[in-house]
Amino acid sequence: MAKLSQIKKDFAELDFSFIDYLTYLDKSETNKFLPMLLKLIQVQVEKKKSRIDPEFVERIERETNRKITNNIAIQSFHFFNEVFNNLFEDVSGNVIKEFIDLYQKNYITGVDVNNIKSIAELSEIYKKAHAKYLQNYSKKEVIKIFDNDEWLLVRPLTYEASKVYGADTKWCTTSRESSRHFYRYAYHGLLVYCINKNTGLKVAVHWEKDATSPTFWNVLDFQIDSIMSDLPSEILKIIREMDRSSNYELCSKEVLKMISNDSNLMDIINDYETRGEIPINEIEPRANPVQEEVLHINTTEEYELPMLHGG
Repeated sequence: MAKLSQIKKDFAELDFSFIDYLTYLDKSETNKFLPMLLKLIQVQVEKKKSRIDPEFVERIERETNRKITNNIAIQSFHFFNEVFNNLFEDVSGNVIKEFIDLYQKNYITGVDVNNIKSIAELSEIYKKAHAKYLQNYSKKEVIKIFDNDEWLLVRPLTYEASKVYGADTKWCTTSRESSRHFYRYAYHGLLVYCINKNTGLKVAVHWEKDATSPTFWNVLDFQIDSIMSDLPSEILKIIREMDRSSNYELCSKEVLKMISNDSNLMDIINDYETRGEIPINEIEPRANPVQEEVLHINTTEEYELPMLHGG
């Protein structure tokens, strides 16, 4: 295991701090202006202290397993987090963090991490490990609609479950910044994630309550036609015959209690109450036998959904 000091020597061009950056602004030979610059920045950081999103701080502390109380450290984490995520155009920067997490939990075995040459290679390893991880995820927070050797179809009931099953996508319902998008979709209609266990392909399907047909979304969060989704006819048939209740309506009392403190969900519910639509006291959790076992559906018939246009 390499020591940090040796790693910094091996990757010296990346061992670059904010103070190093400021030395480029200070053109004096003695760093005469550096203390002034740092004091000015410190004052600005303190001014912005009240604007820091508590959810971001909580997420960083959870991901790093460290308590961060220094305001400058929080701002630095925010800056470098943005830089890190923007480096990778094809996949989310979070995939790397989650790859490390799965490796530490022994979902990735027989892989020498020092031999990984590209983000694409890492992503492929991650997808297969993530599929294994999903098999052990809490049954309370998802409804498993279909599960065989190739395909897994789930309806996430909580924001946390949405992030887990929607990992390695750019779906707004999996955003790590806010739960609002997820609960808006889950409250308004059917939301299902289709996952190919062998290839890592993921397709999100949303069906508004009043709509005549569902919409399909690829991993980049672009709306696509059903024929472009690469979902086989038997999976499309399952989607077409699925219970049209919203994901929220299918939550058990236990799950409703888990999510009742989410302010974004409460805002959405209150908005509906204000407009006289679907008052919260009229929605009762439904008994849901699907949560206990996977539906056994006859998928031998050929069935195609109509192509959707407007993406």
